[in-house]
Amino acid sequence: MARSQAALRACAVSTISLATIQVIHSRRSIRLDHTSSTTNRPGEPRATPAGDRDAKNVLEEFVSLDWLTSRIQGTGINMRVLTDFKPPSLDELADKLDLRDAWSEVIRKVGLPEYAQHIPTLALRLKQSFSFEEGSMGDAVAKEMFDQTINHHCNETAEVRFSNRLCRDEQEFFRRRAEHSRQAFAKFVGVPAEEVDIRDVPIVGIAGSGGGLRACLATASYYDIFQRIGLWDCTHYLAGVSGSTWAQALVSTLAGGDPKRLFQHLEKRTTIHIADPANLRCLMDSPADKYILRDLLERRKAGFEDFGLVGLYGLLLASRFMLPSNEVKLNDRHMTVSAQRDAIDDGRTGPMSIYTLVRHEIPPKTQKEIETGQIEGRLNADEAKEKVEEHAYFQFFEMTPYEFGSEELGAWIPTWSLGRRFEGGRSIDSTPEIKLTTLLGTFSSAFCASLQHYYRELQPILPKSSVFDMIDDQIKQHEDAMSSTHLIDATKVPNLIKGVEKSALPKTAPSHMTQDDNLELCDAGMSNNIPFYSLLRRDCDVLIAIDSSADIDETGKVWFSETESYAKRRGLKAWPVGAGWPRDSDDAETQLKRATAKDSAGGDDMLERSKDTAVHQNGKKQYALDSVNIWVGQSTEATASADDEASTGSSRAQLIDSDDMDAVSSSSGMLLVYLPLLPHAEIDIDPTSSEVLSTWNFKYTPEDCRALRQLCEYNFFKSPGGSGEKRLRRAMKAIWQRKRAERLKAENH
Repeated sequence: MARSQAALRACAVSTISLATIQVIHSRRSIRLDHTSSTTNRPGEPRATPAGDRDAKNVLEEFVSLDWLTSRIQGTGINMRVLTDFKPPSLDELADKLDLRDAWSEVIRKVGLPEYAQHIPTLALRLKQSFSFEEGSMGDAVAKEMFDQTINHHCNETAEVRFSNRLCRDEQEFFRRRAEHSRQAFAKFVGVPAEEVDIRDVPIVGIAGSGGGLRACLATASYYDIFQRIGLWDCTHYLAGVSGSTWAQALVSTLAGGDPKRLFQHLEKRTTIHIADPANLRCLMDSPADKYILRDLLERRKAGFEDFGLVGLYGLLLASRFMLPSNEVKLNDRHMTVSAQRDAIDDGRTGPMSIYTLVRHEIPPKTQKEIETGQIEGRLNADEAKEKVEEHAYFQFFEMTPYEFGSEELGAWIPTWSLGRRFEGGRSIDSTPEIKLTTLLGTFSSAFCASLQHYYRELQPILPKSSVFDMIDDQIKQHEDAMSSTHLIDATKVPNLIKGVEKSALPKTAPSHMTQDDNLELCDAGMSNNIPFYSLLRRDCDVLIAIDSSADIDETGKVWFSETESYAKRRGLKAWPVGAGWPRDSDDAETQLKRATAKDSAGGDDMLERSKDTAVHQNGKKQYALDSVNIWVGQSTEATASADDEASTGSSRAQLIDSDDMDAVSSSSGMLLVYLPLLPHAEIDIDPTSSEVLSTWNFKYTPEDCRALRQLCEYNFFKSPGGSGEKRLRRAMKAIWQRKRAERLKAENH
C-alpha cells in the first residue's frame, strides 16, 4: 500500500506539473520577473534580475522531465512512458496478441496466472465483436438493439418534457410510497398508526457523498443501520454522488431493495482490486460477457466509438460489482436505471434512487454578452460585457428510474431514451438506453475534472516545499486557463435539447447548447460532493446526509456553502442556513454558538460536549462537530446576497440537542441530519489516517468491510452527543407533530 501511495504521489506530481506548465506556456510566458515590465522582441532572451535568478533556476529545474524522473525513483513509474502513453486500439491490441502459441509458452515460463493464457483469444474475440463481424457477439447485440423483447421501447418516440415539476410517474410513486411509509413511520416514532394522517408523514431523503469504495461501503453500512432501526421503510428517496451511486445501483438491482443483501454482496465483491486483470475473467465466459459488454457494443454501433478511460473504468466497475454470485441469475434489466422502477412502482420495496451528474459549461468566447439584458434593452454592449459571467461553471443533472434531465435547463426525457439522438424536442432514433457499464464509471469519474479541480483534489498529497508554493502561485494566476482544461474526456451522451427553440428554455440556459450534438457528463462531486440539490427540489422535510468525503471538515465547508448559495438563488425557505462545519473565520466554539439559538437551553451543554469529544479522541484528530448532528431551519425569504446578514439572520440553523425537541416543533424549516465519517474513540480504524480507507483504495477484505461498518455503527449508536437512533426518532416525531398542527390549523381557517 505504501508503494502504491508513493506511486500515486509521483503520478500526481508529474501530471499536475506537466499539465500546468503546458497550460501556462500555451497562454503566456511565466513571469518570475516582478521588477521589470520590459517587453522583449521575439527570439530575444528576457533578462532576469539577479534577485530572481535563483527562483527562475529552481522553477526550470522543477519543470524538467529529468528532475521529475529523479523524484519518483523507486516507485516503478517511468515518467516518459507515463506522459507519452496512448492506449492501443482494440485492433492493435488484437493484432499484437494474436500469437497464441507463443503466448502460451510465455505464460508457462513466466508463471503468470492461468487466466492470462486466454488474453490473446479474448483480444481477438473483442476485435471481432467491436467490428460487428457476422456471427460475433457484437453482431448479435446489433441485431437485438431493435428487438422489442429486449429493447422494450424501440417502437416508441420519446419527447422532451419542459417543466421543473416532478413527472407523473414519480408523483405516483411518491403517493404509493407515502401510503406504505405511514405505518412504518408510526412504528418508528412509537405512535398508533391510526393517529398518522398520510398528509403529515415527513418526506425523508438520504444523501450519500462521494469518496470511492469507502463511500460505497459507508453508505451501504448506514442503509443497513436504517433498515435495522425501521427508518428504511420511512425513506422516500436515495440520492448519491460518485461512490455512493454504486451502493444505490446495487441495492436497487441485485440486492432487491435489501440493504443487508447489499452489504453481503459488497463483502464478496471487493476482495479483488477492480484493476486486477482477473476482474475481466467474466469477459471470457458466456453469458456474462454479453451482459457486461452489451452497453459498450450498443454505444459503438450508435456512433460513440471512443472508448476512453471513463469507459474502461465503468467496464471494470461493472465487471466487479454488477455480477451476481450465481451467474445463472443474470438479468439484463439490472443494467438499466429505468428498469429499477419495476421494484419501486408499488411503493413497497424501497426508496427511489436519484443519480447525480454534472456538465462543465465553458462559455464560448463569442458569448460575452448577456442575452436577456440586451433583448430587454437594459444593458448596452459594454455593460453586458462587464456583467457576463466568463468563468466556467457546472450544470447539475440527475437521473431516476423515470427521467433524466436538468433543473437548470427545465428539460427532461424518459430515462429509457437516454442514448437516443434528439432534434427539436423529439427522439429521432431508437438506440437502447445507456446502461450501468457506462454509467457507473461516469457517476464516479472525478478524474475528468478540470486541471484546476484535479490540482485542488491532489494538493494535500503533494510535497510541501517552496517550489510547490511557487507552482501554487502560478496556478492561481492562471485560474481561468486551468479551469477550462481537462486532462481526460468526460462521457458523451446525445444532447436532449438539440434543436430546441431557445424560448422553451430558461433564460439562463446557454444558447449554444441547442446546437451541440452531445453533452459531456461526469462526477457531480466536482460541484458538490453531497447531493443536497436533488432532495431540496423534492421538498424533503428530513434530509439525512452521509458524508464520507476525504478531509471531511475542510471539504465539508464547501459542500454546505454551495448548498446555501443554491438555496438563496432559488428562494428556498427551509434550508438551515449556517449548518455545517465552521467557516474559515470561526473556531469550533464560535461555530457552535452561531449555529445554536441564543436562547437555546442546550447551547452551553453542546459546547461542553464538543470539548469533551475532543478530549476523548485518544490522540486522534479532533473535530468541531459530532458524528450525529441535527439542525432545524427557520423558514424565511432567502435572497441571493451572500453579504446581506439581514437576509440570512432569521434563518440561522439551530443545532438540536437530544433534550431540545421543542425547537423542532416550533420551527418551520427542514430537519437536516448530518452523519460525517469520523474517528471513534472505541474503534481502531481511523478514516483520517487508514490506508485501507483511502479514496484510492479499491480492495477491501471482508474484515475491512466489517470494520468500516462497525465504525459507522459506533458513530451512530454511540455518538458523543447521545444515541443517534434515539435523537432521530424524537426529532422526526417532532417534525410530524409540527406538520399535523400546521395542517389542522389551516383546515380550521
